[in-house]
Amino acid sequence: MKTNLKVLLIAAVLIVAASCGTKLSQSYYSQKPQIIGTELDGSYAISCWGTGRNSDEAMKEVQKQAVYEVVFNGVASASSNIQSLKPLILTVNAKDKYADWSNKFFADGGEYLKYCSKHDRRTGSSNFVKTGNQVRCQGVVSVDVAGLKAALKESGIIK
Repeated sequence: MKTNLKVLLIAAVLIVAASCGTKLSQSYYSQKPQIIGTELDGSYAISCWGTGRNSDEAMKEVQKQAVYEVVFNGVASASSNIQSLKPLILTVNAKDKYADWSNKFFADGGEYLKYCSKHDRRTGSSNFVKTGNQVRCQGVVSVDVAGLKAALKESGIIK
């Protein structure tokens, strides 16, 4: 009887000890793009996140997200000495109104690539996190806001 009680007590202690371990979970959270610098040619260095099946696809998504935010949503500044960027298209419901243009412009390999480039090409300058079968990437992209604004004027979307 005493041996059964000891075995039961040891089993209970092991179960409690095993359940007190650190639980690691991956949760999805979105981070807003931020302006981290400006250039004299009218381009902005924007920090963004993107997701893809591999690191190249995730980096393309970072570039697409940065240009999309500049066009439709605007981008907040990461520091007080850089002014935030208002959206280039200020029309109400611009995403719906210009959906045809947007779908073509932001298609894979689309025209948006003319207005952005990877800002920092050094090894280790991007942050990649593998989550399951996807890769999340945080990178800094240089967006040519002046050129983008000129293209939007040329296509008749803004005045």
